[in-house]
Amino acid sequence: MSRRDDEQVLRMAADLPPDVLGPRFDVNDQGVFFIGTKVDVQTGAVTEMPPMWLCDRMEIIGRGTDESGEHYRIVSWKSRGNRVTQTKAIPLGQIGERNSWALLRAHGLALATNRRALEQLAAWLQTGGSDTMHHVTERGGWIHGAYVLPSGEIIGTPELPVFYLGDQSHAAAYKEQGTPEAWRDTVAQLARGNSRPMLAIGAALAAPLLGLVGLESGGFHLYGPSGCGKTTSANVGASVWGLPREQMLNWDATAIALANAAAARNDGLMLLDEMGQGSPEAVSMAAYRLFNGTGKMQGAKEGGNRDMLRWRVLVLSTGEIDLAAFMQGGGKRTRAGQEVRLASLPADAGKGMGAFECLHGHEGSNDLAKALDKAVAAQHGSVGRAFVAYVAEHLESIKERLT
Repeated sequence: MSRRDDEQVLRMAADLPPDVLGPRFDVNDQGVFFIGTKVDVQTGAVTEMPPMWLCDRMEIIGRGTDESGEHYRIVSWKSRGNRVTQTKAIPLGQIGERNSWALLRAHGLALATNRRALEQLAAWLQTGGSDTMHHVTERGGWIHGAYVLPSGEIIGTPELPVFYLGDQSHAAAYKEQGTPEAWRDTVAQLARGNSRPMLAIGAALAAPLLGLVGLESGGFHLYGPSGCGKTTSANVGASVWGLPREQMLNWDATAIALANAAAARNDGLMLLDEMGQGSPEAVSMAAYRLFNGTGKMQGAKEGGNRDMLRWRVLVLSTGEIDLAAFMQGGGKRTRAGQEVRLASLPADAGKGMGAFECLHGHEGSNDLAKALDKAVAAQHGSVGRAFVAYVAEHLESIKERLT
């Protein structure tokens, strides 16, 4: 642009009418403010009112819709005190209601208490910030070409931004420690030649592939007396995704808790410990619902029904006796297909060493079990991430290969 053009632009700008002041929102380090205006009735002059504080600093990073079509605003802030970043999806229909303010306060955001300020905050939450659309989901697993862990962590690059709204009560279990190479040289090396731990590893790695080949939920139940190595074997498989002891769930969980946990682990491994802790009736119902792949239908407050939770999981279960014997002991019969969908396998490998066939230089099975427990405590979560990252990059070719 020439100097003459610059001068012409400046002259045109000088001839423009002055901007008319209007109400606005301001976000800075001190928080979110509403700046209103007032008009002098005699002169018509517009002046700004003093800023009204609405809440701590918050960013509106986008909008979202879930599988049932409900809309959300996705917001982020640092909670007071510990300064931990919080990111939440607030249903658009709840903004301005008490439960929306309670959600924000419960996660460390300070809000104004007067009605006028909250009304302005509700207006800003509905209309301000970014309009980037996200897919909001209560399910883990494969979403738009990326893989969502039960912690909400996303592996790969989704075709549409994804926000996980599901159960995160076991998020700490899916933290990563170590490297895939170190896991291979310790955990996998000790598991090599031992069919039960290797089965657990296979189940952990097969779980994300179920949907690619159209398979339904299923699993394996390792049974045997205490100390035989069944829990250690299960822990080896669980180490693919995170810290094993934190992943353990109970067979006697409520139907809603089990559905939420299964949806969070969609396309993943679900670890259920000690079948004997639950009643035969509870275990029977839990197994039926798990392998049916759908949650309980619930009505929506505004009418109609909520979108049902759906999932596909591979279950790795442990207990002292097999499924059929456990059900018969309580006067129950296994339902059709249950023994097929949850195959019972003796934890004892038949070599006089409990769940193990190869001790890898250890004096006995107890020593090997201790070595494995120590290895999975040090190395966990890295292999699963590396595996699904590779699958995400080669999704179509892997799907074609498997089918």
